[in-house]
Order: sequence, then structure tokens, then C-alpha cells
Amino acid sequence: MFPSTNKGWSDGAKGLEIHIRQGDKTWDPATDIEAKIGPIIDGLNECNRVACALGRGIVKGDIVLLGSVIPPHPSNGSKFSVSIPGIGEVSLNFNQ
Repeated sequence: MFPSTNKGWSDGAKGLEIHIRQGDKTWDPATDIEAKIGPIIDGLNECNRVACALGRGIVKGDIVLLGSVIPPHPSNGSKFSVSIPGIGEVSLNFNQ
């Protein structure tokens, strides 16, 4: 969904707005993914560091999934939803 280049997030992720709700609270819309989670290359470098420690680094042709496009946040025991207009929404309920 969000392919990357050696210069960071590709244009496929530029201009997207991420809407996040937790219970009755709405987070500020995320329009700059790298500002929220850091440069994609940092995540890729960390993934490669761990892979090397386990015996094999990342090589050409590997597919690397770096995880979420939102920063970690503690649960408050309520419904949590993330939507990207034009793409879709995912939601779940947390129990304390």
C-alpha cells in the first residue's frame, strides 16, 4: 500500500490524512507519516540490524513489513479506530 524508495515514503503516501479515534477522543489528523513515526530508513536499518544479529541481513528481493503508520499509544479500554479516507478503516475494542 505504501511503497518506498531510497528517499523515504513514495508519492503513494504523500498527502494522505490519517484519522485516529480512541473512545470519544479524536487525535490530531496525521498528514505527515514520517513526522509521526520517523524516517522509513530508520525502521529499515533497525530491521536489518536485528536480521544481521540473527544470522542474515536483509538482501535484495526481501519483502520487509515495518509495521504501523501511527505511533504507539496506551490503551484506555475503549474502541480504537484508524481511517484513511478513500482507502478504508479498521477498528477494535480494548478491554482493561
